[in-house]
Amino acid sequence: MTSISRARRATVALLLAAAASGPASRPADPAAAQPAGEPPTVEQLMQMIMQRDAVIVELMQRVEKLEQQAALADAPPPAAAAASVAEPRSTPVAEPEPTAPQVAAVEGPVAGPPVPLPKPAIAPAQVADHATDQPAAQDQEVAAAPAVRPAPGAIEVDPDDVERALERTLVETGALLLPFGKVEVQPSLSFERTDRSIPVAFLQDGVPQVGELELRSDEFTSGFALRAGLPMDAQLELDLPYRVVRQSSTISALGQPTNEVSGTGMGYGDLGIGLAKTLLRERGMWPDVVGRVRWDTGTGKEQDNGVSLGGGRSGLGGSLVASKRQDPLVFIGRLSYDTAFEDDGVDPGDELGVGLGTVLAASPDTSLRFFLHQSFVDEVEVDGQRVKGSDAVMATLSLGASSILGRGVLLDVEAGVGLTDDSPDYSVTVSLPVRFDLPVGY
Repeated sequence: MTSISRARRATVALLLAAAASGPASRPADPAAAQPAGEPPTVEQLMQMIMQRDAVIVELMQRVEKLEQQAALADAPPPAAAAASVAEPRSTPVAEPEPTAPQVAAVEGPVAGPPVPLPKPAIAPAQVADHATDQPAAQDQEVAAAPAVRPAPGAIEVDPDDVERALERTLVETGALLLPFGKVEVQPSLSFERTDRSIPVAFLQDGVPQVGELELRSDEFTSGFALRAGLPMDAQLELDLPYRVVRQSSTISALGQPTNEVSGTGMGYGDLGIGLAKTLLRERGMWPDVVGRVRWDTGTGKEQDNGVSLGGGRSGLGGSLVASKRQDPLVFIGRLSYDTAFEDDGVDPGDELGVGLGTVLAASPDTSLRFFLHQSFVDEVEVDGQRVKGSDAVMATLSLGASSILGRGVLLDVEAGVGLTDDSPDYSVTVSLPVRFDLPVGY
């Protein structure tokens, strides 16, 4: 077919040159009858153009007949044709589109509408050639096209990676539960600083005095938590803390310290056992909702060396955590209620807690979170009598970051700042949750 195209282009060039020079057999030029020195009229020019177009059309028809005869002569036998169809064409040849013959510009005004030029027909062999070459050319262009790369500064984020980073953080905050067969163990270490001043009345040398009690406490807590995914979208939770508390108290009167007591205590806190269940899945306007109940067993130490450790008292608590996704953000709301059982005539006040925060997927393996926690504690009752001024309002603003270190290993850091007088001044917590699979069926 390539030899036919080359012969066709050479033949067309020769015929067009012959048409331009004018064959000997064509009719006499109308301009020849014009007297010398007078320009041809518009009608004579139009007649000349039409005669030339007729000659070109006749020559194109002759070329098409010659091409058909050459194609029949060069056609391969049926077996060779089948083999050529089976093999893809490696170098497609683009046939030039036939163009309409150009007409020389005519000086002066032209009367009447322009004469349409006939479009030469395309031979059937040429149509088949175009139909065969076009898909191969398109495939070659697609294969040669360069791969699309992200714009400078853009980050390609796999949705699975984003879900993995968010999912790990949401499990740590209690907004999402582990699937059945997954287990997480979480060692942690935290530090909390509390500095509080309380007005007090005391006796000095038998004389009543009004002063101020300043309490300073540094609390170090190492904890171990366990979470295990259960069937029916449930989760078992266990945690056991160990506390070391360094505490000092100073009573001052008229700005002068009169008495100072300090000490250090340590011991295990209460073992906590919890069960969580997904109550509602996010759909449309509805968020994910996780319900949780917890039992503090009261197995920890209440005090050591005269320093309170906050353990040794059993109680129950419940919470609801709702989360709503707007990638790359997840908004979280929390509502909790805790009550401690009466022991030796002392009934600690119940605690109502609310929280609001958000988790941001900063990168595929890192997330950031911002939370505001607030708790309202009722007054303590001793032998059925309320102790005035023992209630408290605590609020904490916490900022956290989580980063995946390796397969199943997450590093989590959180810092909190107290916003009220009853709250700890600040706190820092570092934990290392490790996730693995249990050998159970899914």
